[in-house]
Amino acid sequence: MSLWDLHQELSIRNLRADQASADAGTDLRVSRTQERTDQLEDRFERLLLVTEAIWVLAREKLGLSEDDLIRTVVDLDGQDGTVDGHRTRVPRRCTECNAAINREFAKCLFCGHAQPPATAIDAV
Repeated sequence: MSLWDLHQELSIRNLRADQASADAGTDLRVSRTQERTDQLEDRFERLLLVTEAIWVLAREKLGLSEDDLIRTVVDLDGQDGTVDGHRTRVPRRCTECNAAINREFAKCLFCGHAQPPATAIDAV
């Protein structure tokens, strides 16, 4: 076997090792993505259950109709200026320093003050 053949064989082995490493990284990313997808599906199902329970209670206890529900959904959807079928979550203000903070954070990033959920829906 010539020196060139040895060099080529070593290059091929290195490329195969690199490919195996890349494949393992891809498998890990796919696994993490699937786990996150499963978590989101679980959250979606809980939100759907809570939403349906609230609607049943409102319909039974308050005598609301489907038209009332649809009208309220459209009104809520339009609060951000666009009726597009999406709930736009605007930043809230820290109860301690009044800084704008993302609703998903439990603490203010500026002063560290713990933030209560803005609404019961945000706590789900």
